[in-house]
Amino acid sequence: MPGSSKHSWNYEVFDPKSQWLFVNPSESAESLGLYILELGHFFQDGRCYTDRVPENSFALLFTNDDPKQYSALTILNFPDKKYRSPSLPRRKGVCIVDNRSGYTIEQNGSSESYFIQFGGFMAEKYCQMILNNEKCREFVINWLPSLIQTFEQLVLLYRQPSNERRDIYASMLMTQILSRIILESDSERPLYAENKYVKRTLEIIEERFSEPLKLSKIAEELHVNSSYLSRLFASETGISFSVCLNHVRINRAKELLRVTNMSIEEIGAKCGFCNASHFVKQFHLNDEITPLQYRLQYRRALLPDEKI
Repeated sequence: MPGSSKHSWNYEVFDPKSQWLFVNPSESAESLGLYILELGHFFQDGRCYTDRVPENSFALLFTNDDPKQYSALTILNFPDKKYRSPSLPRRKGVCIVDNRSGYTIEQNGSSESYFIQFGGFMAEKYCQMILNNEKCREFVINWLPSLIQTFEQLVLLYRQPSNERRDIYASMLMTQILSRIILESDSERPLYAENKYVKRTLEIIEERFSEPLKLSKIAEELHVNSSYLSRLFASETGISFSVCLNHVRINRAKELLRVTNMSIEEIGAKCGFCNASHFVKQFHLNDEITPLQYRLQYRRALLPDEKI
């Protein structure tokens, strides 16, 4: 393992096939604004504990796609907050962690996990967009095999002697990963509600966003006054019913723009917009780009060297 670590760790069972590479970034790497500090691939069956001291860095955590590897209970402790999950990140999930205040990881059980520790001024800008003032955020992705393959490419790179091309290539790979997460992540926090009518209204929006939903009709279904439900919804969620419905429709449209070749007209209709021009107008108001521009941006981020 090149380099050394100022962090402490304790593993009861640390499988010899595990890998942990420490990287001392060169001046050339630091000048790029996004560079690798550590790469880890751990096989664990038992208790492990890691104490990471504060440093200007971030971590990308993920697991493999084998359901047998998800018995580990994971707890991330920050100075002011705790994150607890049966498997963090979850299956087909990635987790971004802010290490600027330091944190500890406690884990018990069986798991195979990966992590990439990275830093730089561009890393900070990307992670500010992803974390949205949280210390840790988790995302479900459908490209985990591609992420693992990229991790393996990085390991191969850092087993070679240091050179400028290696730094540039590693920075490019990390830029692609973070750009893809940003494009797939929701820009707003999920909505939560305590009131049973508001909860059910949110469920109806998620279930039937493709229909011509009206708050008055939902109020009839719930046997409450429409004006009362409108005020209650805004009070609990901080936004109006129409804004919430449009938000859900736009996010579903983004998913289809990313993962299908459906036309703009088809996607607009499938997501509940009355016609293509209305869909394009609402999408532009929300993201300041058109649906087609969003699709092209996403594909360029994934395939920067190919013509779209």
